[in-house]
Amino acid sequence: MALKSFPPDPELEKILDNLNLVFAIIFNMEYVIKQIALGLEYFSDSWNVFDFIVVFGTDIGIILTMDIFSKYVTIDVGSATSVIRTFRMMRVIRLVKKARTLKLLIDTLIFILPSLSNIALLVVLG
Repeated sequence: MALKSFPPDPELEKILDNLNLVFAIIFNMEYVIKQIALGLEYFSDSWNVFDFIVVFGTDIGIILTMDIFSKYVTIDVGSATSVIRTFRMMRVIRLVKKARTLKLLIDTLIFILPSLSNIALLVVLG
């Protein structure tokens, strides 16, 4: 996200796309392992729900930017992928257990995410 340059360097863009794919694979493996281990209990923790939303959003973003899919439908997902990457960085924040006010803010964000999806849908439709 912070490595954007003008004019865009194709080599740097390819490296960043590959890194995004590597981290997406790692996060997907983490999700699958936790889902197998916890079963339906996985969704009882709000952090796990947040992780699932981030992983699912990342997967959708990767699928929409694939060359195979872009032949049939052209969708600009540039800003959406930046938002998902921002949420992915928030996963690190959950490691900070002593920052109670920060945890409270993030828990509030997780609580309002379903409402934000309705607003995002309206933005996409408009």
